[in-house]
Amino acid sequence: MAQVSTIPDEIASFMTNNPLNHEELPDVINLAFSGERKPEAWHVRPATRQVIRGFNKLAPVTVMLPLETWRKLIKKNDICLWNQAVKEGYIHIHGDKNASEAVSRIFSTPVNPVQEIE
Repeated sequence: MAQVSTIPDEIASFMTNNPLNHEELPDVINLAFSGERKPEAWHVRPATRQVIRGFNKLAPVTVMLPLETWRKLIKKNDICLWNQAVKEGYIHIHGDKNASEAVSRIFSTPVNPVQEIE
């Protein structure tokens, strides 16, 4: 029987698979997932990779996206798709300007992305 991954496991996996510059990121980031029977709220401490249920009122930034989108992006693990999801409005980043910019860089594409040859 396959083990079902939980949201904290998925968040921890995302943080492990994506290099994060902890000096730039805020101490706490809120995550909100919509689309299920009831919304899911979590907060993350990037420096320690700690994932905790519920919002943290002291977090300067909140990342909001549908749970279905999160799971599709986690499964594909392609930074270009994450960037596209931000540009198309599937991922919303709200809060303090500096913290929002630092968090948005997690989902940005490299400076010289590989171009497809037609």
